[in-house]
Amino acid sequence: MNSRNISVSGDFKNSGVFNSGDIHGSVTNVVGDNNIVNADTAEKIAEIIANLQEVAKVFPKEQRDDVESDLEDLQAELEKSPEEQQPKKIKRYLKGLVAAVAAVLVGMGVASEQIKTISTNAVDIVGNTATIAEEVQRIRGNSTEFKALSPSDQQVIETVCVFSDGLGQIAKEYKLQAE
Repeated sequence: MNSRNISVSGDFKNSGVFNSGDIHGSVTNVVGDNNIVNADTAEKIAEIIANLQEVAKVFPKEQRDDVESDLEDLQAELEKSPEEQQPKKIKRYLKGLVAAVAAVLVGMGVASEQIKTISTNAVDIVGNTATIAEEVQRIRGNSTEFKALSPSDQQVIETVCVFSDGLGQIAKEYKLQAE
């Protein structure tokens, strides 16, 4: 049997797969995108979630309870050891939160058709959060529409932007892409 030694050094983040021939027997120390984050990233994510929990208090009651519950579930999942974390659950919680944030805009009557679709089917977490941010910018930019909102609704609009950005950051840290 041939024995091959391969020495690899440097920073190889999500750089793909390489194979130097047929693979037989056991393979150890496989490098790949396993959604495990380091301690600094975990701390950053915990801080984002804490901020999101505070921000969610501004949401209308209809969405607030669901958002707070989903945030608690997400936080519980993220507090598990990397080996115990279930990326599918993390993704499901984030999708639910993105949909809920879009539903806030729908409930306020200021959502585009694209946001209405996201509120019922948030598939691409990072892309959907970017779309929500664009929608908030559109609403802010339309001074007539924005000024027609009550001060508390204007605050909710600002909160939606912050909340959506936080969800996008978490999704990016976990490298959660569209299905």
